[in-house]
Amino acid sequence: MPRLKLNPRKEYAVTNRLRRGYERKLEGRLQLLFRNTFRDAAKAYELGNVDAGLDPLATNLSRVLVPDYTEVVTTFAKKVLTDRGLKFDFDNLSQQFIADHGGRSIRNIDSYTRRLVQRVISRAQRDGLGEREIAKNLIDMGAGF
Repeated sequence: MPRLKLNPRKEYAVTNRLRRGYERKLEGRLQLLFRNTFRDAAKAYELGNVDAGLDPLATNLSRVLVPDYTEVVTTFAKKVLTDRGLKFDFDNLSQQFIADHGGRSIRNIDSYTRRLVQRVISRAQRDGLGEREIAKNLIDMGAGF
């Protein structure tokens, strides 16, 4: 089937509008997730086990990122295929991409967040701050996302 002629300027505008919409939606969800995560880490730190506050992070990231990835991949893949007049069942391929890419992203974000929390705690302890001040620093860190 021949490729449909697309107006590049129109294609760019439509794609960017879709992309910005998805980014705004994801940004809000991630900000809420990180505010809650750092608040939970602060509470857990005050109770003596900061890791307990971070344990749900990977699961919570998955709940946010996997549906977002699924929606974005499906929307853009269908758009590209439809614009080019092609038909292709990409469900298995997109699910594999999401599992691979999403899983790697979740692991990386979880690992980075844990290191960041430990860095905030270590610096605050080195500066002689008490538990309450350290917990407040963690909450402030989460509010900055």
